[in-house]
Amino acid sequence: MDNSGANDDLAYLQVHAVGPDESFELREHSLGKALACAIIGLVALGLGGWLASLPMVFGPQTATAVVALLWAFGAGLAGIGLVALVCAWALYQRHGQCALAVTRDTVGFANALAPVPWEAFEGFDVEQRRLSTHLVFSLAAFGAAPVLKASSFKALAAPDAQLIAGGLRLKVWACNFTLTGRRLTLAELVDVLYPYLQAAQARRTLAQLFPAVARQGDALRRAGP
Repeated sequence: MDNSGANDDLAYLQVHAVGPDESFELREHSLGKALACAIIGLVALGLGGWLASLPMVFGPQTATAVVALLWAFGAGLAGIGLVALVCAWALYQRHGQCALAVTRDTVGFANALAPVPWEAFEGFDVEQRRLSTHLVFSLAAFGAAPVLKASSFKALAAPDAQLIAGGLRLKVWACNFTLTGRRLTLAELVDVLYPYLQAAQARRTLAQLFPAVARQGDALRRAGP
C-alpha cells in the first residue's frame, strides 16, 4: 500500500504548523483623508454662507424665486460642509488606532470582548475600495462569531469590526492599514496575515489527527519561558 500521499500531506502540515510567532498590531492611517474632508467641509460651508448672503447684497429688489434658490443652494452646501467636517472628525479620531492585534494563536478586533482564535476562520478576503481597504474574514463551520461591543455613532470614529452575512463573516475596514508606521499594500497585507491563518489551520488538523501530541505540545509551550 502506497502511503506517499499521506506522508506528503503530513509533512506539509508539520511544516506549516510552525508558522510565525511574532505579535504585532495593524493600525489605521487616516490623517490624509481627514485633512481632505476638513478642507472640503470648510470650503462647502464658506460657499454655502456666501450664497445665502447674496440676497442681502443684491438688496430688496431681488426676486423671491432667486432668493429662495440662493438660500436652497446655500443650505445644501452648508449641509454638505457639516457632513464633511463630521467625517473629518471621525477619521481624525480613527487615525493611529489599533484595528487588528495579531498573535500566534489569536487575532483581536478593536470592539471584540476577547481575541478570536485564528482557527475560527476558514479564510479572509482583502477588498480595495476607492477610499478604503476592507478585510473580510469568513468564519469556519465550527467557529463561533466573536462577541462585539454594541455599535453606536461613535463607532464611526474607530476601526471596529462588523458582523455581516448573517454573522458568517466579519468585516474590518480602514483607510490604510499600517504596520510599525508603514502603509501596507494589498499584497503585503495578505502576506502578513495569511501565514498565521495557515499555521493555525495546520495545527488544528494535526491536533485532530494526533490529539495526545497536540496536548503535550501545548503543555510544553505554556511551561516555556
